[in-house]
Amino acid sequence: MENSNNRNITLSTKVTAEQKAEFTKIAAKHNISLSEWSASLLEIHKDSYDKIGDPTLREIKLEDELQKKEREIKRLTANLESADYKAQVEMKRADNAIRRRDVEILKHKETKLEKEKIENEIEKMNLLLAQVNTTNLKDSSSNKIQSALLPLSLATIIGGIFLAKR
Repeated sequence: MENSNNRNITLSTKVTAEQKAEFTKIAAKHNISLSEWSASLLEIHKDSYDKIGDPTLREIKLEDELQKKEREIKRLTANLESADYKAQVEMKRADNAIRRRDVEILKHKETKLEKEKIENEIEKMNLLLAQVNTTNLKDSSSNKIQSALLPLSLATIIGGIFLAKR
């Protein structure tokens, strides 16, 4: 019976001269023969052939981190857009408030100016009224004298005529 642990079967593969030199260097670096190095690689990766092209654990971990970062970027972008929109709305509201305030200030100034004009007109009218009243008082007293003199003069004339006929 043969011992199944003895390695007496040869496997071979074709490689280029550069590849053989590279593989030999790698094996020498680890102080093993090229044959031992290639056998150990075959043993290590014998169940890996169907996994060739599959991502490694490190690659999977990096992909997960990348997806998390992308989700975070999307969330932050949405927050930024929302904040920008809110800021824009607040700016419009503030602009409207300032515009309304400016309109009210203008109305207040116009009303104040109109009030001053009216007060000036009232003052002028009061001065004119005072002048008219003063003139009327003078005229009124002379009118009273004239109106009192008229009947008196008539009475004197009539009395003079009456006396002259006697």
